[in-house]
Amino acid sequence: MVNYEREKVNLGKISKFLEKMRINHQFQDIKNGDNETVPIIDAVFQYEDLKFRLKIRNLEDWIVTKCLIMDFSDFPADKVLTLFRLGLELNYILPETTFSVFDNEFYIESDMPLHGKFEDFQIEWHSITIGLDRFLAAMGDDESIRERLGRLK
Repeated sequence: MVNYEREKVNLGKISKFLEKMRINHQFQDIKNGDNETVPIIDAVFQYEDLKFRLKIRNLEDWIVTKCLIMDFSDFPADKVLTLFRLGLELNYILPETTFSVFDNEFYIESDMPLHGKFEDFQIEWHSITIGLDRFLAAMGDDESIRERLGRLK
C-alpha cells in the first residue's frame, strides 16, 4: 500500500538535490501496477546531444531512478535479442547500474537508500551517465538502435 504523503515528502529531499545540480524537474502523479496514485519526479536527462525521460520514485526505503533509453516495440526479434544481450552484459560489468525492460521499453536505472547524502545521490546520478557511455560504446555503429535513442515520450 502506498503512503502518498510520505513518498511526496521523501521526493522533496530529492527535488532539493536536483535543484543543487540545476536539473529541471517537476512532480507528477501516476498510477502504479495496483492502480494506486503515486508521486514521482519527472525530469529530462541530457546526455551529449540526446535527451532522455527520467522518472524518480520513492519505494519504501529506496529512491529508484529510471531513465528511458528507447522503445523497442516494433524492433525485429534479432535486434531485440541484441539489445537484451547488451543490457545483460553491462549489468554484469557495471556496478551500481542496471539495465531493465518493461512494456517494450529499455531502461537504465539506479537505486539508492532513501537516507543517503547529496554526494551519494550525485554518484548514483553519475552511474546513469557511465551506463549510457558503456551502452553507446558497446552498441558500436548499429544505426537501427542509435536512431531511436533519446526520443522523449
